[in-house]
Amino acid sequence: MNPNKPLIIQLLIADMKHEQLLAGLSRLGFESDWHSLDLSGVVAELMGIPEADRSGEWFEHYMDFVGKAGNYPVTATGNNLQPLAEACYEMLQQ
Repeated sequence: MNPNKPLIIQLLIADMKHEQLLAGLSRLGFESDWHSLDLSGVVAELMGIPEADRSGEWFEHYMDFVGKAGNYPVTATGNNLQPLAEACYEMLQQ
């Protein structure tokens, strides 16, 4: 097991909560395309993903899971996103 897994899960949850915020702002008519946390690079580094493998399919999987956060209720802690973050981690490990 990756010793960074708990930290990676927390980063994924943070990125997912941020995505929920941006989606909400967008629904209200505010432009939010310029406010990315860009945590995918940090997550990839902690997972030991070579830089050459961080684009394409790996990044698409990352963004797919982050985008799914919009289907979850917004909560203060984001604990309800834990299963989604865990599934994302497992997919990205492959």
